[in-house]
Amino acid sequence: MIIKSMRKIYFLVLLSILSSLLLFSCKKENAIKPNLLFGTWKWIYTYSDAAPGPKNPLTPQNTTKKEFLLFNLDNTWKKIVNDTIVDFGKFSSDYKTITYFKNGSQVKTMDYYEIKNDTLFFDPALSGLVGGGIKVWVKQ
Repeated sequence: MIIKSMRKIYFLVLLSILSSLLLFSCKKENAIKPNLLFGTWKWIYTYSDAAPGPKNPLTPQNTTKKEFLLFNLDNTWKKIVNDTIVDFGKFSSDYKTITYFKNGSQVKTMDYYEIKNDTLFFDPALSGLVGGGIKVWVKQ
């Protein structure tokens, strides 16, 4: 009788320890919520696959371009370059991709993105592709 009680207590203690370890050792992946995408983003630089130099990275200073992306709550977007709207439409997004639409049709390939703090990274490597550079924006 005492042995059965000891086994039961041992089992419960072991079960609670394992449950605690499992609960506290599993990290939830920091999934990016699409609503973090909403707002105005200012382009800060683009790195290409080429060797670093005077035009790598490209910046607003060495290109004389001021670029902004606006992602609105109604799922519309605009790209503004030097105070001129150069592209616009609708978009859909999930935790790592943005798809762009005009008149209900997809107009360009998806952008693979990641948001860290107030910085938006467009990076084809996030899709598993190699190359293509990375374009970086900061939230306004």
